[in-house]
Amino acid sequence: MTQKYKIPLQYQTGKYLFSELPEMNGTCLVLSPDVGAVLKYTDPVYQNEIKVYSVPKEDAAHKLRACYDENGILEYVEVANENFVHLVYIRFEDDEAAKETIFQFASYQADKIAEKLLKSNQTYARIFVE
Repeated sequence: MTQKYKIPLQYQTGKYLFSELPEMNGTCLVLSPDVGAVLKYTDPVYQNEIKVYSVPKEDAAHKLRACYDENGILEYVEVANENFVHLVYIRFEDDEAAKETIFQFASYQADKIAEKLLKSNQTYARIFVE
């Protein structure tokens, strides 16, 4: 049977490994491993199914961490291995905060792409961005 990871939406302020969290039947974020290196869950606000790719199952089982803000509300969930941190879930205060964060991320990535292109002496016809 595939293990499901139940992470309380409210707990004590701090950052916890999954193994340090109490087992709860209340309101939780439920992460389920899927085929391949995929974790899926249902967004607690919008009820959409979310799939997070490239999360090795062995990392999820042992390196899943939840962070709670000063009010004890789940802020984010991540899986961290020695090479990379996979952000699995993040809570935004409102839609505007989400839009601003996405805009900042897109702007940062565009700057990185432009910097690489400017260092290159090659001609590019197309650029594909994941």
